[in-house]
Amino acid sequence: MLAGRSGLGFYALKPLEIATGWVSGYDRSALDGGGPRSDSTTSPVEALERALRPALCRPPCLVRFSGGRDSSVVLAAAATLARREGLDDPVPLTQVFPGDRDADEAAWQELVLRHLGLQEWIRQRFSAELDVLGPVARPLLLRHGVLWPARIYGQMPMLEAARGGSLVSGEGGDELFGPWRLTPIAALGQTRSLGDRRARHLAAGAVAPRPVRSILLRRWLTQQPAPPWLRAPAWRAAVDGAVADALEEPLRWDRAVALVPARRAVRIGLFRNLRLLADEAGVLDAHPLLESGFVAAVGRLGGWRGFPTKTDALRRLFGHLLPDAVLARADKALFNATAVQSHSREFVEGWDGTGVDPELVDAEALRYEWVSDGPDARSLLLLQQAWLASNGVGA
Repeated sequence: MLAGRSGLGFYALKPLEIATGWVSGYDRSALDGGGPRSDSTTSPVEALERALRPALCRPPCLVRFSGGRDSSVVLAAAATLARREGLDDPVPLTQVFPGDRDADEAAWQELVLRHLGLQEWIRQRFSAELDVLGPVARPLLLRHGVLWPARIYGQMPMLEAARGGSLVSGEGGDELFGPWRLTPIAALGQTRSLGDRRARHLAAGAVAPRPVRSILLRRWLTQQPAPPWLRAPAWRAAVDGAVADALEEPLRWDRAVALVPARRAVRIGLFRNLRLLADEAGVLDAHPLLESGFVAAVGRLGGWRGFPTKTDALRRLFGHLLPDAVLARADKALFNATAVQSHSREFVEGWDGTGVDPELVDAEALRYEWVSDGPDARSLLLLQQAWLASNGVGA
C-alpha cells in the first residue's frame, strides 16, 4: 500500500460505505493540525492568503476553476495575493464537457476571468473519458481499488497538468456556509413570525435535549426514500450513521463550522486519498477554504449566530474581490451526466449481478438504478466495485 505525507496508505472503504456511497463520522484528532494557524486578530482574507501562499510559491499554481462561487473566490484571492507580492499569476484550470448543458459555466467563467484580468486559462475537454469506468478511472481502480470519493479519478488530468507545481481547489465553501443546526432558529428570529408550524418544529428540534433530537432525527430520516438498491439492514445502519453525525453538531454556528475539516468524508477524500495521488504526480495539493486558519477566522467573524445565507457571507468576506453578480448567483453547475456514460453502460449490459455484497445490496434494483436516465451518485462506488470483481480484483 502506498504511503504518503501522512504516513498512511489509501483508505480501504468498508462494505457499508461502498453500499451506501457515503463515509460518515468525524476524526477529531484532525483538529490539531490542518495548515497555517491564525491568531485572534487574523481576518478571513488574511487567513486565506496564508493558506494560498505556499501554492503560489510553487509555480505553476493551477486553480481548479468551475466558475462557481467557491472556486471563483479562491482564484480571485490567489490572483490578488500574487500581484501584490510579485508572484506568478495563478492559472485557472477548467474541465469542459461539450454538449452537457448542466455542466456549462462558460458565461460565469468568462465574467470572472475578465474581471481578474487573467490571460492564461487551461481548458481540458472531455466526452466520455471521465465516465466512472472510463479510460481515466480504470487504471486508478486497478492500482488502488475503489477509492473515496467515487469520482476522485477525475482529478488525474488536472494533477498531470500541474505536475511539478501546485493545484488549488475551492472545496469546503458549501460546507462552511451551508445550513446548520442553528439555521432554523436564526430564520425564525429574522422573520419574527411564529405562524409557520414547520419552522417552529425545526427550531424546537434544534434546541431539544440530545435524546429527543435523536428520536426526531431518526423519525425524519426514516421517512425519506431509501436508496432502492439498499436492503433494510443496510439502510438502518446508514440512518444510524447519519443520526450520529447530526448529534455531533454543536448548536453554536462557530463551533459547528470548526468541525467541517474533521469530517471523515473530508479527511479521507481530500487530505488522504487525493494528497497521495498528488504526491505520485509531484504536486502540492491545497484546499485553502478547509485549512484550520481560515476556518477559525470565519468562525470568529460569524460568531455564535453565523451568517444568514452563503451570499451574505461571501459578500461580507469577498465583496471587494468579485462582482456582486458572481457572489449572489443562485444557480450551480451539475456534473452528474458525465459520470455514467458509454463505458459504464456497456459494462452494465453484460453484468451478471456478482461483485456486490448480497446482504447489503439488491443486485436487480441496483442494475435498474444504473440503467436509469440519472443514476444516483451514491451507487457509483458499487459500480466500480462490480467492475473490479469482473476483472478478478477485490475492492
